[in-house]
Amino acid sequence: SRFFSTAHDRVCPLFFFRLYCPRPRHLIRSEWTEAINLILVPTDADLPLVKKAKEQFLVSGDAAQCASETPPSIEKYLLQGIAQHGRTLNALQTLPRNLRQLYVHSYQSFLWNHIASRRVDELGVSARCAIPGDLYLPSVSNALLPSDIGNPIFLTSFCTSLPDDSICSEIARSPSPAYRPLPEPLIATVDNCHQIPLTNVVLPLPGYEVIFPNNQCECGFQWITHSKQWYVDLLKKDGLTLGDFRHRVKDFALPGSYRALLATPKDVTYHVTTYTDSNVPLIESDLQLLTRTESELTKRQPSSHETPEARSDQVEQALILQFYLPKSSYATMAIRELTKTVFERH
Repeated sequence: SRFFSTAHDRVCPLFFFRLYCPRPRHLIRSEWTEAINLILVPTDADLPLVKKAKEQFLVSGDAAQCASETPPSIEKYLLQGIAQHGRTLNALQTLPRNLRQLYVHSYQSFLWNHIASRRVDELGVSARCAIPGDLYLPSVSNALLPSDIGNPIFLTSFCTSLPDDSICSEIARSPSPAYRPLPEPLIATVDNCHQIPLTNVVLPLPGYEVIFPNNQCECGFQWITHSKQWYVDLLKKDGLTLGDFRHRVKDFALPGSYRALLATPKDVTYHVTTYTDSNVPLIESDLQLLTRTESELTKRQPSSHETPEARSDQVEQALILQFYLPKSSYATMAIRELTKTVFERH
């Protein structure tokens, strides 16, 4: 109880959900055939009919026939595009715009994850403040842009809801997101770094409009420059440079953005309850909350220290947490840091 009562004072590392796979590298390098081939590689995560169509396409190469036997899906629309345009950029552009961008945004997140981990491991966070060369924003929660990584569940639903004959027209009608100028981060100096909380430190999602940190640390008798070079080295492994983010294809041109290195949960509340049936939800859905009357809600909700009466000898305890996180952070990461447990494995 004491541990959770101080949860609002804990700083939870903010790490992006990793969506990286090899195909974004090929998209940024304009290697359309290689990217398409990787999208159509059969995997165990595929639906049985989709996997069967992919396997058939690898053997026959007949995109039109395989598309006709594939249920509505990303693969179906891509196969239809291949039947019309071959394994080219035009075939990729039959996919919804948000999905095309999801691939390259996932590569940005892959790079950001590695840089954030290296920043924490090599330059430390124990001082809870910035170090010289860090980028920071005075009001980080208000200045950061919304996450530019699409929701894969939404995208799949969107794809499967499109009629076969309306794909291109639907994509053509898709509005481009309104342009928002990037925030302009400041650079921490030796004089002011101790006054800048670590939660104000940001790292760039790499792109052609962002600036990069220029941290330094002492190694023996010399100072070694870090951070920006880390991005350069990671890109070099994939045969890319920072200049490649200014892509000639608009959908794959990446201006970049900034993400906070750390995030602090706000408005943390909790209560411990008991249950006897693991199949019965412990919290009500939004629909249930909306349809209940005020008196029912008051009667239904237990206080922070109340627990419902057990109805059998097999009584289990559960902790119900409620908190607010800023943009582009994940509750699973906050809970994992809070409990120091990789609960996804259970």
